[in-house]
Amino acid sequence: SSAAMVFRLALLFSLAVVVGASHKDVEGTVNSTEQVISALQEKGAAANKRFANVSDFNDKLDEIGHRVEADFDAQLYSEKTKDFAELAQRASEKAKKSASSTNASIAEELGDEAEAALQNMTKVGFE
Repeated sequence: SSAAMVFRLALLFSLAVVVGASHKDVEGTVNSTEQVISALQEKGAAANKRFANVSDFNDKLDEIGHRVEADFDAQLYSEKTKDFAELAQRASEKAKKSASSTNASIAEELGDEAEAALQNMTKVGFE
């Protein structure tokens, strides 16, 4: 029948168009994939070169760590930590007294003292 023949021709034409378009799509995908693979290979080669000698890098880190450790002043650190803790305690006590005071002028004075102690806490590490 002629309807079947028209259908077959339409189907054949559609397949030809799809195959032609698919070939172009596949070719574009392959080219794009090749570019991505090439870029990744270049990055991999650069990374291999950059990190080829990890033991040198680790040795340098160890050297830096030893220098920092040698320069660390444990006594000074202990003193600064103690000063900081004392200022924190003082600020906390003054703030509590200020909050519980019924006299406004005393509360304000204690609040100022608490604030001064807090400001001194920030200075402890920079002296």
